[in-house]
Amino acid sequence: MSQFAIGQRYISQLDPQLGLGLVVDIEPRRVTIAFPAVEEDRTYSIETAPLTRLIYRVGDTIRHASGQQLTVSAVNEMDGLMVYEGLCREHLPHQISEVMLAADIELHQPQQRLLTAQLSQNLAFSTKVKALYHIGSLDQHKARGLLAPRTLLLPHQIDIAQQVGKQRAPRVMLADEVGLGKTIEAGLIIHHQIFTHRAKRVLILTPEPLMAQWLVEMRRKFNLRFDFLNQERINTLDNPFEEAQLIISSLAIIMDQPHSMNAALEATWDIVVVDEAHHLDLSPSDQQHFMTRLALRSAGLLLLTATPEQLGEEAHFKRLQLLDPVRFTSYAQYQQEQSSFTELENAIVALEEGKTPPARYALGPSDPTDLKTHIASLLDFYGTSRSLYRNTRSSVSGLPRRSLHPHPLMAQDSATELEQALYPERYANDHDWPSTHPKVAWLTQFLRANKREKVLVICGDASVALALEDFLQFRQGIRSSAFHEHLDLVERDRAAAYFQQPDQGAQVLVCSEIGSEGRNFQFARHLVLFDLPLSPDLLEQRIGRLDRIGQQGTIHIHVPYCQESPQESLFRWYAQGLEVFTEHCAGAESIHQQFAERLRQYLIAPAADLAFLQDVAQATEQVKQTLADGRNRLLERHSFDPDRADKTIAAIQSKDSDPELLEFLELAGDVLQFELEAHSEETWILKASEQTHEALLVYFDDESFTATISRTTAASREDWAFLTWEHPFVRDILEIFTTDTVGSASFARLALTAVPEGTLLLEAVAVTRVSAPAYLDLQRFLPRSPTRFVVDIKGRDLAQALTAAVLDTRLEPLANKPAATIIRSIRFSG
Repeated sequence: MSQFAIGQRYISQLDPQLGLGLVVDIEPRRVTIAFPAVEEDRTYSIETAPLTRLIYRVGDTIRHASGQQLTVSAVNEMDGLMVYEGLCREHLPHQISEVMLAADIELHQPQQRLLTAQLSQNLAFSTKVKALYHIGSLDQHKARGLLAPRTLLLPHQIDIAQQVGKQRAPRVMLADEVGLGKTIEAGLIIHHQIFTHRAKRVLILTPEPLMAQWLVEMRRKFNLRFDFLNQERINTLDNPFEEAQLIISSLAIIMDQPHSMNAALEATWDIVVVDEAHHLDLSPSDQQHFMTRLALRSAGLLLLTATPEQLGEEAHFKRLQLLDPVRFTSYAQYQQEQSSFTELENAIVALEEGKTPPARYALGPSDPTDLKTHIASLLDFYGTSRSLYRNTRSSVSGLPRRSLHPHPLMAQDSATELEQALYPERYANDHDWPSTHPKVAWLTQFLRANKREKVLVICGDASVALALEDFLQFRQGIRSSAFHEHLDLVERDRAAAYFQQPDQGAQVLVCSEIGSEGRNFQFARHLVLFDLPLSPDLLEQRIGRLDRIGQQGTIHIHVPYCQESPQESLFRWYAQGLEVFTEHCAGAESIHQQFAERLRQYLIAPAADLAFLQDVAQATEQVKQTLADGRNRLLERHSFDPDRADKTIAAIQSKDSDPELLEFLELAGDVLQFELEAHSEETWILKASEQTHEALLVYFDDESFTATISRTTAASREDWAFLTWEHPFVRDILEIFTTDTVGSASFARLALTAVPEGTLLLEAVAVTRVSAPAYLDLQRFLPRSPTRFVVDIKGRDLAQALTAAVLDTRLEPLANKPAATIIRSIRFSG
C-alpha cells in the first residue's frame, strides 16, 4: 500500500457505490476514510485495505465539489496531494486540489476502472467486445433500418421502403392500388428514417376511424410508440403537438378548432404522413390553406392513396404540388407530360431491344452511362417523377381471384326519383323495413346456408347498417356486429375484433361506408354489396377490404339487386361496362367522369341508350391499354425493380433467425441477469430477475415476455416479440455494452503453456467513431469499427496469435482482491 496522507482520495474496491473517499485520520496500523456521498466513515487496516487511490491524468474531466468542471492539462504533487490544473467551462485557467473533488463520481473510462480495480467478470468483457463487433457489422448492413419490422418480405413493399427510406426528407405519394399495403410501406419508411436518424418527429394524419388501427400497426409491426392525439387531449394541453415525438391524429380533429391548427403549425416536423389523401380538399378553403402551410413546414411528406384521381386529374395534380411545388408548377404542363408517356415507354423498350429511339431519348456514343442508369435518368427527367410511386395489381403476385355472384331479386314499388330507386331503404318511413325488403330476405337465407363463413356486408348509410344489423341479430338470431360512424373508436375496434374471432365471434359484420377504407378483413372470403356506390373508386375500396395481400382464398362478391330497376342498370354498368367486379380497373374514375351524364340517363331509362354499355366497354378497354402502354408501365418501372428488391430481401433474410443473435442474447443474459427459457422452435421466454439491468426492465411485462427470431412465427403471433438485431430490446442491450461501464475492464489468469508464468498481457479494444450530426448517418460510410490489440510489457502486439476465441477458452477468473493487489503492485512499481 502506498503512503497515506490526509486529504488523499480513494475508492473502495468492494463497495464502489460509496463514491470517492477522503483520508481523514491515520494511525500506525489503521486509516479512516470518510465517504461524503453516503455520509459514512470507515476504518481499514493499512496493510490489507481494499482501497485504490484515484489519480486523474491529463485529458480527463474532473468535477469540483461545487459542481464546476475542469479539463485536466497538468498534474502536480504537493505535500502528498495531487493538484490538477486546467481550463474550466469558461475556458479560464483553474486549479483544483484533490481534497476538493466531488464525492459522487463515476469512472467511465476503461483505464480508470482498471487502475482503480473496478472490475467486471471476464464474460462481461468478452460480451462487450462481441457487441462492438456486431454494431460495426450492422452499421454496414445493406438492409439497415429494415430488419426489425414484423412484415412479410413482399418485393414491391421492400423496394419502395428501401428507395424512399434512404432519402433525406422524402416527399412522395404512395399510390399503390387497393390491397397492396400502403400502410406497411409507410411504416417501413418511417422506421427506416427513425432508425437511421433522418427523422425524429413524425405526425400521422388519418381519418378518425383509422387512428386506433394505425396506432396498433405502428406498435406491433414496427415497434414505434406513437402518441394518440384525439379531441379530448388536444383541448387539454397547451401545445399537444410538442408533448411527444411521434403523434397520430386526424385532420378533421385539427381543423375543428383554429388553435389546433396553429399548434400543429408551430411544431417542427421531420415527416408528415397523410392517409387516404384523396379526401384532401385542395380547392380554396381553410383545409387547403392549412395543408399548404403544413407541407411547407415539414421536411418530409408522405401522401397515401389508392385512388389518386378519385376527385379528378386536377385534384391529383394539386396533391403532387403539395409534395413538390417546384416540379409541379403548371397543370397544363402536367397534362402535356402525361400525353407523352406512351412515347417515352416505347423509347425505353427500343433501348432495351437495342433499337434506336427518338434522338432526345438516345444514349450518345460517347456517353459513359450504362443502359440501366440511362433508363433511370429518362424516367426521372421525362417520366412520372420521383414524387409518385404506384404499383399495380398486375405487377404483384400473390393476390386472390375475384368471383362475382349476382343475385337478381323481384323489384319493389319503383320510386320516381333516381336516388330513391337506387337506395329505397334510406328513405323508408317504416322502421321495420328490413322485414319486407327482398335484399334482407335473400341475405338472411344466404347467411343461414353459410353458417361457417365470415361475411362482410357494406352499405352506404349508417342508419341502414344499424337497422339491418339489429334485424339480423334480434329478429333472426344471427351473430352479427355493426360498424358505423356513430360508434366511438373503442366501440368500432370492439366490433371489428368480435367479427375477427374465429369460433364465438360474429358471423357477419354490417358496415356503413366508413368500413370501405383502411380496415382490413382478409380473413373473410364473402363480401355482400348491399347497395352499389356511384363512384367506381369507392366500389374498389369496398372490394379491397377483402381483396388484398394476405387473403388466402378466392373473393366471393355478392351483389343483390332488384330487377328491372335502376339498381340492375347500375350493376350492369359496373359488371359489363367497367368490369370492375372481376378485376381492378385503374382508369374507372376517369371513365365515370367521361360518361357521367349518359350514365344518369341510362339508369333512369336504359332502353333509350342501347349502345351505352358497349361504348363504355370500348372506352374501358382503350383506357386500360393506354395506361398499360404509358403511365402505368412507367410507374411500374420507377416504383419496382425486382432485381433490386431481391437483393434487399436476401440481405434481410441473412439476418433472420440469425444464430449469432441467439448466442449473443444468451451471453448478454448471463451478464445483465435475465434468463432465456426454451419455449418452442426458435422461440423463447425471457425472464427478468432482481438483478436484471434496470434499462431492460421496461420490456418485461409481468417479469417475462415471449419472443421469437422466426419471421414466419412472428407474423402469426403478434403478441410475441419478434427479435432481430434492430429490435429495441436488442438495441438497448447493445447500447448498454457501448455506453455503460459493464465489461469495461476485467482481470483474469491465462492458462496457456506457450505463455510463461508471470507474463503480463493487456488486451484492449479501440473503436473508431465519427463525431457528426446524427441525421447525416455517417455510419453508412464510416462504421464504428473495433480494433483489437494484445500487447505484452515490451509493447509487442500478440493479437494474431492470441485471438479472442483462444482467450475465451483459456482465461480463468481471478477474484477481485488478488486482482487489485496485482494491479496496485504493477501501478506503483517504479
